[in-house]
Amino acid sequence: MVADFALPLPARVICEVLGVPMDRFEQFRGWTEMFLSSSEASAEARAEGFAAFMAYARDLVVGHRTRPGDDLIDLLVAARDGEDALSEDELTHMVFTLIMAGHETTASVIIRGAFRLLCHPGQHAELTARPELLESAVEEILRYERDRAETACSGW
Repeated sequence: MVADFALPLPARVICEVLGVPMDRFEQFRGWTEMFLSSSEASAEARAEGFAAFMAYARDLVVGHRTRPGDDLIDLLVAARDGEDALSEDELTHMVFTLIMAGHETTASVIIRGAFRLLCHPGQHAELTARPELLESAVEEILRYERDRAETACSGW
């Protein structure tokens, strides 16, 4: 479930939102998974991956600048070029940060949500029998995770 769903789903959505070509998805997915906290990649491999990823992010920005569309990178490029609010390095790092922040957090919530359902077989069975409850189940999982995070951070 983790390898076949929880990790690839956020990466695919992020590719779509940002405007990353899907023919680069596997390379993109490899980079994002290398930077996850659970990755066993060496420090050297992460450094090489980071350099390659940043070069790709720069190329994405250049590509979107020359062939604009209507995705998030295009909006960031327009903001940078129109108002000069971001430097080119800041723009590239923003793309990297959006990708990484969206990927790991979303994958983690999917994994924890599935785990919680498996810990409560009665609720899992009810959801399986009544798929119309899926939307409210997802909302409840997200609410639970938000409340759990707020409780954990309240002691800071």
